Amino acid sequence: MNNLINQINSLIQRRQLGEAETLCDQLIAAYPQNATGWFRLGQIRQMNCDFDGMLDCARQVIAIMPGSPAGYLQEIDALIHGGRADEAVLKIAAQEKRSKDDVQTLNQLADFFTHAGQFEAAGRCYQRTRDLWPTEPKVLYNCAASAIALGNLYEAEDLFNQVLDIDPHDYDAYYNRATLRKQTADNNHIEELLSCIKSGIRNPAGEVQVYYALAKEYEDIGEHGKSFASLTKGADRRNSMLRYDV
Repeated sequence: MNNLINQINSLIQRRQLGEAETLCDQLIAAYPQNATGWFRLGQIRQMNCDFDGMLDCARQVIAIMPGSPAGYLQEIDALIHGGRADEAVLKIAAQEKRSKDDVQTLNQLADFFTHAGQFEAAGRCYQRTRDLWPTEPKVLYNCAASAIALGNLYEAEDLFNQVLDIDPHDYDAYYNRATLRKQTADNNHIEELLSCIKSGIRNPAGEVQVYYALAKEYEDIGEHGKSFASLTKGADRRNSMLRYDV
């Protein structure tokens, strides 16, 4: 069975979906009470944009493994992609109650709430993941995105500060933070950005983000010459990363 599953996984990765589906059918026939065949078949149908078929597979997974979140998450995903957001929201809420302290599932449910336009519910789930995993940058990023969606920009800024306290080399966070509000002469991050540049940025993409953040903050406080110089440096770094095929 494991060899068959590995073959299916390899075919899916190579997007040889017809062959993968044939092997899924074989796996299901040989091991009808093993959920893996149904779950992988659901993934194949999702990749083929057959969301009704994906939904059928997810419900087979739920029937076989009612205590696992995998089938429920696949069911919700199928409903959202199939344009059945109202049904999906009810399923998300039900799974949220079942999830308790499962960080990964709660994070996925928050993403689903976001896709369904339920931003307050998404914020609640993201907050639960943050309570359980307060030092994980990805969790803090998601909380920041949720705060932005709800218009809580100062909260988002604080969350990006926390990300940078954990990892000063998370260069996207510098840029995202700079765009949240108009900086002032008394309240900005310019010295921090200059210190980051002085200490050395680990990759060209990071240089682009930091220089663009610096340009934005200089512009906000009226330092137009310094803003243009920083913007130029960022653009130069970005152009140096581009490759042209002739």
